[in-house]
Amino acid sequence: MYLLKANVPTSTTTALTEALRHLGISRIRLVEVSGYTEGIEQERVHRGRRFAVSLMPEIELEALVPNEALDDAVGAVMSTLRELHLGDGYISVAPIEYCYRISTGIRQM
Repeated sequence: MYLLKANVPTSTTTALTEALRHLGISRIRLVEVSGYTEGIEQERVHRGRRFAVSLMPEIELEALVPNEALDDAVGAVMSTLRELHLGDGYISVAPIEYCYRISTGIRQM
């Protein structure tokens, strides 16, 4: 089992979760975070004053992916999000040795 993490723009979460659910991945978590990407800054106006914003709001997706579905899941995330410009996000994958179901105490692999 693998932990797939992706930091993605907030506008893409619906399409992304649908693509993963279509592959049978049901353990998905979305968290609102702020991130910095070099070269991407926006100007905002607050009470008539302009200021630069370097931390951009984004969503961190975490999904537990079975071994046999990892390549398909990474491909689905990349094809759903890729727009070929800065700020598309990134994907990281880490192996999960064990996973415990809290209600039953059963260890899953």
